[in-house]
Amino acid sequence: MTDYTDWVKLIARAQADKCGLVGLSRILMERIGQTVLVTDKRGQVLAWQATPNNPVSPEEKIHIPNSVLKSGEMAEGIITIGGRKFPFYCWPISFKKIWGYLLVLKGDETFSAEKLGFIECVASAMLVDLSKNQELGELKQHLRDEFIHNILFNNAENIFAAGKTWGWDLSQDHVVLILEGIKRGQGRGLHEVRSWIEAILNTRYPGVACGMLGNSLIVLLPLRHQLSENRLGVSKWKGLALNAFEQLQKELSEFELWGGVGNMHWNTSSLYRSFQEAKVALQLGRYVDKRGNLVFFDELGAIRLFYNQREQDLKDFFEEVLGPVRLYDEQNEADLLYTLWVYSTCGGKVVDTTAKLHIHANTLRYRLRNIEELLGAKLEDPEVYFNVYAALKVGVMLGLFAGTK
Repeated sequence: MTDYTDWVKLIARAQADKCGLVGLSRILMERIGQTVLVTDKRGQVLAWQATPNNPVSPEEKIHIPNSVLKSGEMAEGIITIGGRKFPFYCWPISFKKIWGYLLVLKGDETFSAEKLGFIECVASAMLVDLSKNQELGELKQHLRDEFIHNILFNNAENIFAAGKTWGWDLSQDHVVLILEGIKRGQGRGLHEVRSWIEAILNTRYPGVACGMLGNSLIVLLPLRHQLSENRLGVSKWKGLALNAFEQLQKELSEFELWGGVGNMHWNTSSLYRSFQEAKVALQLGRYVDKRGNLVFFDELGAIRLFYNQREQDLKDFFEEVLGPVRLYDEQNEADLLYTLWVYSTCGGKVVDTTAKLHIHANTLRYRLRNIEELLGAKLEDPEVYFNVYAALKVGVMLGLFAGTK
């Protein structure tokens, strides 16, 4: 029977010395003589220890096979690193949920029961460090979130010095991008992958500032000094936001992402204004066809005229124009407002509207006649149509009715 006492003492001393995942993986590599990797649950490498006689170049991320991810227990497989294939063992580091993975590349020698037991002991010890790292990471995220909030609402003192604490140069101009997303089939938001999003953005845009406000991830993308000083044109800063968004869409394919971008005001003190504009763009971005799911505030057209109006004035305008239709829907469990919205977004084209609503053309005409009776006006009147379209936009912007089904 194997005596675990020496193992426990060795691991306990390592943890007392606060050697962390790097130290534990090094101890394991030295004891078993094989390359050891530790990743988070998405495959991001947290520690890498290669043996001197068989060096394997480290990578930032490892693609862990789905067969291993789904097993929930120790598994074997083949993994590709640096274009080479390696057989490996993988242990999930888990307690109630998966925290990460411990991978050991296999050599010619088959692991003895003793070595396998030692590896499992180290994996258990790594759980402590992973959970502590996550707690520390969550604390840092909370502090960053507060700082981002203070920046956007102009509450931060010594903003430039405080930003350097997080590696952000806030003396530069920044593009404000707001992101929201839902995991397909599960309905979960971006909170669970925010660290991964930040890692993706930091790799390509060093110095990017991120923080969560509610369900929205706020991203401040820094422009290069020469870009902001030379004012190289609108297309440059829009291209920056568009590239970042498209990269995230590619990396987070399991999520439906929406993004809103405010105007470029070329002044850090104006970030609040850009932030508010980005919020409006994001809210409407789910209902208008602008570059996929990314919408720029300055491309919203006439709806921008409502941006600085009081919310109550906008609600009053909506009720004055569409109140009778809204009331009819409530009393009759009808969908006239939604029908009108689809009709307007399809440019008044009957064929496109019926295809999107999955109804017959006669049904659409009946609904439109009903709407005109409630409005006491004809939709073919340009002024009436303009007011209706503007009221619909206001209604979606304020969340007074849903623009989707």
